[in-house]
Amino acid sequence: MEKKRVDFIKGHMGGNEIVLLYADQMPEGQGIPVAASVLAKPSIGGHNSGLVYQSEIADIKLEILDATSYELLGMCGGLTQVLGKAIVETDLASHVGLTIEEPETNVVLETGVGPVRLRILHQDGKVERVFTDMTAFVEACYALGIERLKVAGIDALKVGTFLVMNGDAAKQVYPDMRFEQMDEKEFRIFQEAQHEFHRYIGRETSCFSLYDLYSKSHSGRLVFPHGLDQRYYEPSCGTGTVAVGIAMVENGEIDENGDISLLFETGGDIFSLGGPDTMELRLVVQDRKVTQAYISHSLVEIVATGKLWI
Repeated sequence: MEKKRVDFIKGHMGGNEIVLLYADQMPEGQGIPVAASVLAKPSIGGHNSGLVYQSEIADIKLEILDATSYELLGMCGGLTQVLGKAIVETDLASHVGLTIEEPETNVVLETGVGPVRLRILHQDGKVERVFTDMTAFVEACYALGIERLKVAGIDALKVGTFLVMNGDAAKQVYPDMRFEQMDEKEFRIFQEAQHEFHRYIGRETSCFSLYDLYSKSHSGRLVFPHGLDQRYYEPSCGTGTVAVGIAMVENGEIDENGDISLLFETGGDIFSLGGPDTMELRLVVQDRKVTQAYISHSLVEIVATGKLWI
């Protein structure tokens, strides 16, 4: 069979590595297998891959694959942040027929959770900031349910498909836990927590958000130990950050209505809470429920473009 060349774009959001692929360049039915193959080393490698299509109902259609479970995801906030960067700084816009308008370009994405809007601020061909409307993901989380549960003896929340845990709850059960530089002991505890969560929901998922509220300069600190059986952590995660926001409202850590702006430490070292980057999360809260959510990360970069032979 004759080999085909597929254009790819690799970027990251605070260390959350994303690979975008032009799906129309692939033979029919090959998109998902190719997207899976690029995530594993020694191929391009990454945490999530996104198949980019032209859409009949939006500006771009996305299919998103996760590197831990190789399941299709309804949404990936980090991927949308990298996509916003790529729309302006690569040839992606011309490929899908988008028009770029300075200083702001607005794009609607067709995703598995519904329409997602990007607001891209840019000047002279460089993106200054991308804002992702995560409201469709919030609605999906509430539709799947918010539940309290114990995993590895620790009080936690199920937020949609996410396991969300405040580090304080873990320390109540395991007082000598360290989050600044997690080691084998912490790894084993969280691995058991994730196993119990999988048994509870009846499926394996890569969705785990760990946070605390002890930042000296920001609203809190985040890390995402998504795939512990593979020793797989993500230093930043957009959907995971939104799940934390929902959990904070549920836990009474946010106890007011209206527009709430939070700024979290994230990125950098994957084995510790927090990092050198910031994730901005804006929530609209009414009657102890999140009704809208928006994210924007401080460090989004395109690191490579090229062609993949399949």
